[in-house]
Formats: sequence, C-alpha cells, structure tokens
Amino acid sequence: MRLPLLISLAARLGAEIDLRQLADKALLDGPWTVTAGRPTLQIPVNDYYSEAPYWWPDRKDATAADIRRDGRRDGETNPNRFQANRQAFGKMSPGVLTLGMAAERWPKAGYAERGGEVVRVWFLRPATRMNPHLEYGQAVRGRNTGRGAGIIDTRDLIYAVQGIRLLETRHEFTAAEREGLRDWFRQYTRCLTTSKIGLAEKDSGNNHANWWSAQVVSDARYGGDEPMRRMVYALFRSTLAPQQIRADGSAPREESRIRSLSYSAFSLDALAVVCYYAAFDGENLLEAGNLAEARRYLTPFPLNRSSWKKQQVIPLAAADHFFRLLAGDKSSYAQLPPASDVRHLFREKAINHGTTEIRKR
Repeated sequence: MRLPLLISLAARLGAEIDLRQLADKALLDGPWTVTAGRPTLQIPVNDYYSEAPYWWPDRKDATAADIRRDGRRDGETNPNRFQANRQAFGKMSPGVLTLGMAAERWPKAGYAERGGEVVRVWFLRPATRMNPHLEYGQAVRGRNTGRGAGIIDTRDLIYAVQGIRLLETRHEFTAAEREGLRDWFRQYTRCLTTSKIGLAEKDSGNNHANWWSAQVVSDARYGGDEPMRRMVYALFRSTLAPQQIRADGSAPREESRIRSLSYSAFSLDALAVVCYYAAFDGENLLEAGNLAEARRYLTPFPLNRSSWKKQQVIPLAAADHFFRLLAGDKSSYAQLPPASDVRHLFREKAINHGTTEIRKR
C-alpha cells in the first residue's frame, strides 16, 4: 500500500509553518486518553463520550445536568457540555500527525518515539485505549446516551492515520502493534458501517454523511479493506454528490444553517477527502453529480467572504478548507492566509501537489 503524500510533503515543508516548533511542543504534550476525563453517566471507562454542542437547557436557571427539556440552537455552542474526551481527541490526532511528519524529517530527534507512545496510549494499551466504537457520541442528556451525529467527532482520525503510517515507516511499532492498530481501525470501520448510529449517519443526507464517508474510506485504506472503499465510492456517485448538490453548485441543507458558508465549505471538504482517496484506487469522482459546479460555486467566497449574502453569524476560517483539492486549484488557494497548524498544512500541500500528480504516485 502506498503512503499518501506525506513522506514527500515532510521533506518540502515551507516557511509558512514551523513544523519543528510544533513538534517540539508535541514532545511535551499528552499522551491523551479517554480514561482521563469521565462523565457522570455510568458507561465503560474506555468508551468515548461527548455531548451535543448545540443543545441547551430551555430555562435560564437550569444546570448543565438538567437538560431533559433541552432545545436545539443551531450554531450556538453550549460551553457547559461535557468536552473532556472530545478535547483530548482533538489534540491527539494532530499530535500524531505532527510527530509523524517531524520524525520523517528529523529521524533522530525523538519524535518517532514520542509519536509511538501517543499512539499506544490512545489505541493499544488496555488501561487507556479508546474502545473502537462511538455509541456515546454527542449525547443529549435526558433524551439519549449517544447519536449518529457523534461520529463526526472523530473525523480527525483521517490525520491520525497519516501520522501512524509515517511512524510505521520509521519502524516505530512491532509487528504485533501494527496488527493491533489495523485491527482497531477495522473494528471502528465495522462500527461505522453496521451499527444503528453508523447507518443513521450514513443516511443523514448532509455534511455528516460526507464525513462518515471520508472516515470510512480513510480507515478502510489503512485497514486494507478495498471492497469497503469501493462501496463508499459507489455511494458517492449514487447519493452523496447528486442528492446534496443542486445544478448550480449550491447545497441547500448546508445553506439552511445559520453558519451557511462554513457548513457549505465543511461539507465540500469531506467530499474532497473522498475524491483524494479515490484517486489512489484509480477512481475519478471529480465529475460525479454536480461536484464540479459546487467547487466553482463556492471557491470565490473564502477569498471574498463579504460577497456571501446568506446567513453566516461568525467569520469563516479562510485557511481551513480542503475542497480546492477537487481541482488541484493552486492559484486561489495561494491567496489565502498561511496555515496555522499541521492539519491545515496537510490540506495546503495536498492542494499544491494536485490530484493529477497524486494519481501517478
């Protein structure tokens, strides 16, 4: 299996980000584990748990635990929800990618060893590992203990997998550990594709279905499951692109949100990730449905956000988009602000690399 892109990227890092500085910080951070912060809900200690960000108590005097009569406020994040596992996960995934990229560039600086430790703690060691399912993601207390929507919490596994594969090139893991990691991702893919919450997310019809697809493809590539990847590509052609995107390139479900530009870009980012992986399998998804129109429709707005006339209650993070990879669009991406962390760097370098060259690798 070929290593997607990152080995060559690690050797060509530009001045836009100081990978060494990020990696040195990553040497001191973590390792992270789901067992370090636990909710009051009685669930197994190794199970990931998070609470839905947009659900609030409907009374001003209600406590965080009193949400039996919650109301959903689209785009308004409840700061009092349980966040410990989500925050740990959000640090672990880019941390693994940072250390993996740094280990490729500076093999003797201790980055591979630290990256290996972070990976073992989160994925392998019985006392600290995350169980490979997401039954308790984005729960709404008093209503449920988890929802399909929680699967979007783990989308950054896409980056963690890239870091793990880089660490494997440094021979950081034993054969048993490598098989343990692949087994973890195979089990997690099985959760995404067979569980009630996983199937609900697959059928959600918006950005959640797209990020479900991106995760399944990424995890199945690492786990060596080609039929699973082909299933996602077929879903992309039959459902994701044609049903979500209108002929003019707009995405009605995303534009109905109060952060309409953010969600439109976020959704198209996920489709770009699927296209990126499909290229490695010799499949061209760039013309599926109205995808080409969506890219042309959305591309101008991160550069000229004031021209977006639909509802957008917070500023768009202009550097945080991957969808230009759909056409290897280097010129407009170069005008965006520089990358601010290693995940954005991966997107930026992938876009500058171009999908045609990616297919040749």
